[in-house]
Amino acid sequence: SAIRADSNVKVFIETGPNAGTLADPSMPRALSNAEVKELVQLYAQAARNALAAGFDGVEIHCANGYLVNQFISAHSNHRED
Repeated sequence: SAIRADSNVKVFIETGPNAGTLADPSMPRALSNAEVKELVQLYAQAARNALAAGFDGVEIHCANGYLVNQFISAHSNHRED
């Protein structure tokens, strides 16, 4: 998430079958320009894979706080480039 979690929040890290530990969430950071370009290429490759598998098209989910939603939201995206 682009929004820092409250200090009371923990994330579950799976360490094995039926085992895990609670940890502090990582600090959000802006993606580098290279990471943004890589994600665009990954989305494009996923679309090509779907078409190659016989699907008629693809739909990108841009709501509910998922990555693309965070990227297009002024609330979570503070980039200036």
